[in-house]
Parts: sequence; C-alpha cells; structure tokens
Amino acid sequence: MNNNCFQYSTQFQIPDSDLEFLDKISLTFNNKKYPIPAPTLCPQCRQRRRLAMRNKRVLYERQCDCGRITNDE
Repeated sequence: MNNNCFQYSTQFQIPDSDLEFLDKISLTFNNKKYPIPAPTLCPQCRQRRRLAMRNKRVLYERQCDCGRITNDE
C-alpha cells in the first residue's frame, strides 16, 4: 500500500505484513473490532518524532557513597 506523508507529502510504502500486524493487534470489544489506522507519516518523520520526545542523558556531580567527590583526583 502506498501512502503520502502528512508532513512532507512524500510517498512511502507500507508493507502488507505491517497492515496485517496492525489488523492482528486491533482491539476487539463486545465483538466489535476497532482497527488501528495505518501510519500517516513516513518512516523518517516517525523516527524524528520519536527522537524529539526522547530525554537527553544528563549526568550530575554528586558526592560518592564512600564520602569523596566523584570528579576529585
């Protein structure tokens, strides 16, 4: 299945196996199936969005458990 990216209007392909997987994990409640929609963003845009939500790793100075400062000689 071909789809257009919502953000950049570029065309990208969604493999049939991905569509089958989305259908397989769709929620069924009271014998009614609630399908998960196909992605509207291309893989690069989805990766950018995931990385934007990711926390940066920040290390702080703290006193060592043995009583010394960690950055001391």
